Amino acid sequence: MNNPQLYLLGYLEYQQGRGLSEMTVKRSEYLVRRFLNWLADTDIRSVERRHIAEYREYLQTRISRFTKKRLKPASIQMEMSTLKVFFEYLLCCDYILANPAEGMSVKQAGAQTLRAVFSEEDIVLFLDNIEVTTCWGQRDRALFELMYSSGLRVGEARHLECESVNLEERILLVKAGKGKKDRYVPFSQTALWFLLLYLGSGRKRQENRTTEKRYLFLGRKGNISYGQLSKAFKKYLKNCGFQNKGYTIHSIRHATGTHLLVNGASIRYVQELLGHEDLKTTQLYTRPTIENIKRIYRTYHPRENEYYREVDAEYKSDIQNLITHCEWAKKKVDFRRKHGHSRGIGRWKGKTVKNVK
Repeated sequence: MNNPQLYLLGYLEYQQGRGLSEMTVKRSEYLVRRFLNWLADTDIRSVERRHIAEYREYLQTRISRFTKKRLKPASIQMEMSTLKVFFEYLLCCDYILANPAEGMSVKQAGAQTLRAVFSEEDIVLFLDNIEVTTCWGQRDRALFELMYSSGLRVGEARHLECESVNLEERILLVKAGKGKKDRYVPFSQTALWFLLLYLGSGRKRQENRTTEKRYLFLGRKGNISYGQLSKAFKKYLKNCGFQNKGYTIHSIRHATGTHLLVNGASIRYVQELLGHEDLKTTQLYTRPTIENIKRIYRTYHPRENEYYREVDAEYKSDIQNLITHCEWAKKKVDFRRKHGHSRGIGRWKGKTVKNVK
């Protein structure tokens, strides 16, 4: 058999059998199909390591039809990882005699970048910026509050069903999360307040526009779509002036884990709340807590705080004012040397800064 499309269908069935999410399967289909189209008439059974290397070079120069920019290193790394698993499948099923991707490194330079995480101040400003005067605003505020409260993934929030939420106990059931696993997670009193507002007002108006009412957060056709949610997130982000900070919807979930750890929560608890199968995944959230510990250490340790001062807005203002004062003083000296007096300069009208180290 030499039908790449049949190989692909078999691979997708294999992934579904492993319990991978629908989104993961669709992404694999898209990436593998793109590789097969790139191969054109080349027989999949004759693919060598050089073909894969050439494809990687092609990806590095490819322009995304969505962003109109070159693919990010993380996207290329994900695609190469998908192809590696695809060829492992082909070898396992005896469709190929040798695996050309065996031992191949999928790591891409620049792919391992830390995701931007909302600071505690920024997430409060972001959430408070969502107006609740409309049904859509009430839905968005309740949804994002719940995501931050419980560390929900985007797909988990979108597919949350009404029957899965216990308002009295402030517990919700996440059905078939990552890895097709269910988990119970709590949510905050604040999230409850906005949920009750949405359920008692905004959602009732939305129910008249759709026949699919089992989902908690409704869109124009059933549950809210990822596109609608992404558009709303970007709008609120822009309203706060955060559009250039690198925040994504997933940054809300990262903020949940990071803020819990910073405030003393056990890493095991955070792992359970976020539904991480491997503790190593949760450990990625400890990086900001380490930076926070270093800052506190520099501030309060007796061997550090004598020489260390936290750079705040007032300190930066004093430094800038001192620089301006020095420039004015130099100008005054130069004027006096040239004209024998400094009457043309006038007196310093700014703030005199002392003891700035």
